Amino acid sequence: AITRHWGPGFEFYSSQNCFAYHEVTKHGTCTGYSSAVNYLQAARNAWLSISYYVEHLSQYRGSVVSKDTLYSTLGSRRNVTFSCDIDCVLVDIFFCFSAQNAMLQEPTACPQAVTNQAYTGACSHCDFIDLTNKSHGKLPSSSDRIPRAQGIQIRHSLPPDFNLFLLALFWRHEDKFNSPNEKRLFVHGLWPEFSTLRNASSLASC
Repeated sequence: AITRHWGPGFEFYSSQNCFAYHEVTKHGTCTGYSSAVNYLQAARNAWLSISYYVEHLSQYRGSVVSKDTLYSTLGSRRNVTFSCDIDCVLVDIFFCFSAQNAMLQEPTACPQAVTNQAYTGACSHCDFIDLTNKSHGKLPSSSDRIPRAQGIQIRHSLPPDFNLFLLALFWRHEDKFNSPNEKRLFVHGLWPEFSTLRNASSLASC
């Protein structure tokens, strides 16, 4: 089942059926994986491969840290990028993986085409990044009007000729009402990308 318990980091997939449906139908349909479960398993493999860095990031939860500290904590400036809101509050973290490595067991260098994109380059105005409990910009949300995701099959809406995956993680409270509990990282999704801007427009729907 799509909304089975996928382990720590996947709480939004385990408890919010509509969120799982959105990620599978928007991003999974472009990946070439044979089923929704295979797509989510790949996302889990990528998550497990960077869990060491995620654990180290927890030491700065509730703090404001330099951008360089955040890069070094997450392993390498080459393999990771992140986005912030206008006040430099952390929103998302993105790890890059080669699409040629089917197991997604190790991050790869993020190409300039990725780090320059608006959704990952929004921390360029920040020297320090806020990892406190402040609210930040718009986040993915589910809708009760979306059909149930159980048993959905991947449609090959685009040929799987991309060469890069982004593992997108969002930094937020565990529930959507921003309760007083501390923020932490959750898996947002596994997104297909091109390492050059030349073909980027063909993945606009992914």
